Amino acid sequence: AEVLACSGEISGDRDRLAPNQFVVEVERTDPEARLGMDISGRRRACVLQVNRVKPGGLIAAWNEANPDRAIREMDLIRAINGESSDAHAMYREVATGSRVRLLMERPVS
Repeated sequence: AEVLACSGEISGDRDRLAPNQFVVEVERTDPEARLGMDISGRRRACVLQVNRVKPGGLIAAWNEANPDRAIREMDLIRAINGESSDAHAMYREVATGSRVRLLMERPVS
């Protein structure tokens, strides 16, 4: 497995976000609850890519409640709970965190 390493801090402060970035915050009240996304690491970049949002997960519920900040296919996850150092650490955060804060980026076409 290739480890993707990043340098630099990504704070995710709303006042410092680029126009194509947004923050998503969800909480797992049930430890069995799933975010409901298929994600993958991208080579040579310290981001995760959303391949699919699955129905019935926390992200699908977020999307329904927040259509202006809905997560879509091909969106990029820049940081999870402030973690942006490498893809494996980001995967750990998404798998284990009870409160998940995602710094999202929508690719500009």
